[in-house]
Amino acid sequence: MIKFLRDAGGYKKGMVRDLGTVAEAALILSGDAVREDTGGRVHVPAGGTSVAVRTNGKDAVVVAVPGNGGTMTVEATWSPASNVDGGDATWFAWDLGAVSAASNRVVENATAVRFKAATAAGFGEVSQ
Repeated sequence: MIKFLRDAGGYKKGMVRDLGTVAEAALILSGDAVREDTGGRVHVPAGGTSVAVRTNGKDAVVVAVPGNGGTMTVEATWSPASNVDGGDATWFAWDLGAVSAASNRVVENATAVRFKAATAAGFGEVSQ
């Protein structure tokens, strides 16, 4: 388990904990989606960053699934929603770094999460 402290701006950080296998995450992902327009799944183009997926301060299962030969990173923010909407939120990468296989975590109390894909397109999923 990793605890995040306050950043220089004073934003309170939550915690990230290991959920276990992706199969365990799939059981949880059958719940309500965070993004109403995509059912909780966001596409991430190669070399790109997804839109921010709101988690509204609630715990969320976050799954990164990189494309073949690619890597992905997940970032979370505890900045206010107005900063997320304004594009000036402070983002923190998860403890797994860049992953080359489907990976997951439970992110606690974040305002939003986003996904980055390095060399191949992939997708991210978020569920609460």
